[in-house]
Amino acid sequence: MSKTGQILRTAARNKDFVNTQVSHLKTEREELDKYLEREEEEKWKDEGQKRHERYRRKQMSTDGADLTNLIKLSKPVEQKPGTYFYGTLKKLGEDFDNDIIVMEKHFTLGQSAKYSPNTETNKIYSTVSGDVLYDCDTGECFENNS
Repeated sequence: MSKTGQILRTAARNKDFVNTQVSHLKTEREELDKYLEREEEEKWKDEGQKRHERYRRKQMSTDGADLTNLIKLSKPVEQKPGTYFYGTLKKLGEDFDNDIIVMEKHFTLGQSAKYSPNTETNKIYSTVSGDVLYDCDTGECFENNS
């Protein structure tokens, strides 16, 4: 009976050995199939496409591309004085503390043509009639609202 038990143990060991060898060969075959499938796909690609895919694989192996140098913040758009209508002489005086120089910077082209600021007297005159339209010392507005 000992011979039969020994034969059965040997057969079980051989069966385990064969099973491990088969599973090992199976994983190797799967890897080989993947490689052959990739080679078959590569055969139909042109050189530019292959180069791009190598670049992308290399890029992904380094945790993606570093885009910090490529991304730049846009400059905030700020309207420059005189490029838009800020308001009437009264509003300009109120907002800029009756400073005639700053008020003049915020004149539009039409206001620059209509108004003639004089820094010596600190008053704004009409270019057509010569009348005082705004007194920067007192903040009085003599402009007609027409």
